[in-house]
Amino acid sequence: MEETWIEGPQGRLEARWRESSERSSKTLLLCHPHPQFGGTMNDRVLTMCDGVALKLGFSTLRFNFSGVGASEGNIGGIDAAADDVRQVVVGMLDRNEDEGWLMGYSFGAAAVLAALGSGALTQKLRGIVLVAPALALLPSLPALPQGLRVFVVSGSADQFVSPDSLVGYFGESSVLLIEGADHFFSGYDESLTESLHKGLRGT
Repeated sequence: MEETWIEGPQGRLEARWRESSERSSKTLLLCHPHPQFGGTMNDRVLTMCDGVALKLGFSTLRFNFSGVGASEGNIGGIDAAADDVRQVVVGMLDRNEDEGWLMGYSFGAAAVLAALGSGALTQKLRGIVLVAPALALLPSLPALPQGLRVFVVSGSADQFVSPDSLVGYFGESSVLLIEGADHFFSGYDESLTESLHKGLRGT
C-alpha cells in the first residue's frame, strides 16, 4: 500500500494506492460517501469494496475529495466532487496506463455519474460499479454512455435510495438488490461482498 498525492482542481488530494500482486492491467478508482456526514476514503463499505477488488486482480486507488482529511481545498457539493473524479481519473490512467474502472458508494456513486455526464471520460473507462447510488443528489440524470459496463448494488430497505428509481434508470439487468439491507449494509457484509464479486468478476 502506498500513501500518495494526486493533483486535483483545488490542490493536492490525499490518496491511497494498492497495487495488485497479479500486476493486472485493471485499475479501480473508489469514491467515498458524503463528506458532510463524515464520509472519507476510510469508510467501512468502501474499504470492503477495495478488498474485494484487490482479490479479483484490480489495483485500487482511493482518495479523499477536496477539503476532506488532508486533501486541500474546500468541501463542495456534487459538482465539485465530480470535478475531483474527472481529474483523478486522468491522473490515474496517465500514471498506470491501465484499463480504468470507477466505483462509488452513496454520494461517491452520484459523483461518478455526474462526472460521466460530461462525456469526457467515456473513452478512458471500461465500466462502473455503483453501491447505493444517491440519485436524489443529482440535479438531473445523465445519459449513460453506450458500451460502458454498469453494475449497481443496493439494499431493498435503503432509507435514501428507491429500488424502483434504480431499476427505472439503469435497467433491471444492471441492478442487484440485497433483500433487507439498508443504506449502510449493516449486518449484510457477506451479502455485499458476494454481490461485488458478481459485479467485478469476468472483467
